[in-house]
Amino acid sequence: MKNELVDPQLGTIKLRRNHLSKSIKISVKPDASIYVSMPPRTPLFVVKRFIESSKKELLSIRKAKQTGLEKLYADQDLIGRSHKIVLDRSKPKLQTRIHGQSIKWFVPKSLDPSSTEAQAALVAPIKKVLTAQAKAYLPRRLKNLAERYNLTFDAVYYGNPKGRWGSCSSQKIIRLNVALMNVPLELTDYVLIHELCHTVQMNHSSDFWELVESIDPNYREHRKLLKKYSPYL
Repeated sequence: MKNELVDPQLGTIKLRRNHLSKSIKISVKPDASIYVSMPPRTPLFVVKRFIESSKKELLSIRKAKQTGLEKLYADQDLIGRSHKIVLDRSKPKLQTRIHGQSIKWFVPKSLDPSSTEAQAALVAPIKKVLTAQAKAYLPRRLKNLAERYNLTFDAVYYGNPKGRWGSCSSQKIIRLNVALMNVPLELTDYVLIHELCHTVQMNHSSDFWELVESIDPNYREHRKLLKKYSPYL
């Protein structure tokens, strides 16, 4: 098999055959280069088909890394459970406004919406929307799960810590990422259960995972699915 592929939109894609791989995996490096890891005998046409099925997401991730942003937002993107980004090109000045369940994103025609400047303008309103949603939902859901499974915590806070969905201190203080409002409810529950289990086991020992599994029998699948989402805003 070739060691690389050239795609008209994605450019050169490096291919790596790994005898330890059980499936095809695609990664976008910090320099925006794309690598595909696969089992040694994977047919080339299967690799191409897999890349094609992931092309839209790969283009977005690569563009984000090229601009130094963690992710790119676009018109009609859903933010949390209830809000949408609405792009408006009619204004001469870059600005944003939260209106009802919309985040109005006014980008002048002279500016590319995918530019760092235009994208950066969305961070504050998105964080404000997600924080409001998190405040209304996460503490209530955490309390519900704690009571159901006879677990306790002393306090809960929410913010947007870099690269973490949540944490739990030895004082049973749980901190949750407001970006949890962007993931499906069952994955949000997995994170809440994970942190609640840390109030009993402050480690990732076999006892910890046994406790998690007793509450969430599908936690392995939930962990895997959660990797498709970003804790960054």
